[in-house]
Amino acid sequence: MATLTQLDEKLAEVLGLAQAAQKATDKVGRLAKDEDVSELATLMQQMGDEAAELERRCTEVAGTRDGKKTAIRTRPARPSPRSPTS
Repeated sequence: MATLTQLDEKLAEVLGLAQAAQKATDKVGRLAKDEDVSELATLMQQMGDEAAELERRCTEVAGTRDGKKTAIRTRPARPSPRSPTS
């Protein structure tokens, strides 16, 4: 695997956050729909779309990083300081 620079690491981090944001906004949006809070559901849909666009743009930039696209996209996420509560 390619050695990642600090810039590559941060790009990978932003990419991972964009992917996590898509999952989180989807879940919150479904919960909002279930509770008939349509304004929040709409907002979550918009935020999820923005996160998907950010993921696309990060992937595009990763492709310009001299053979490091796969390493950036597959970099394991750092463990969070606390356990997630699903």
